[in-house]
Amino acid sequence: MDLHGTYIFHADPTAIWHALFDPKALKSCLPGAKAIEGSVQDGFTAEIEMNFGPMAIALRGAVHVAEMTPFRSVRLKGQGRGLADITLERRGGQTLLSYHMSIHVGGRFGRLGDGVVTNFAKSTLNTFFSELDKLVVDA
Repeated sequence: MDLHGTYIFHADPTAIWHALFDPKALKSCLPGAKAIEGSVQDGFTAEIEMNFGPMAIALRGAVHVAEMTPFRSVRLKGQGRGLADITLERRGGQTLLSYHMSIHVGGRFGRLGDGVVTNFAKSTLNTFFSELDKLVVDA
């Protein structure tokens, strides 16, 4: 599954950057996050449990930073076949975050079809970005 898009945050790139690598902030903003631990140096592990209709989805995985230009861009690699490129660009007092993700989705959830899975993933990302924006602006 390929996902790409943008989100406008109401804070500067430095604040967004720090929040994106803070396990506590990530856990509080990501729907269904049960645990997120780690660091930029050591990588991150996450446990996420969500419901999609009558289906329970449990995700456990790890990501590590493959490439980084601090406060500007990062490439994350998942333990499986996942890859995410994220860039931040200052736009006045705001930040434009652009992302492109390539993620392998398997199991029962993956069999629902690309359209259904992509829409669910985009909705989850939008909720995460919105919550992260609120967290940073209120800090």
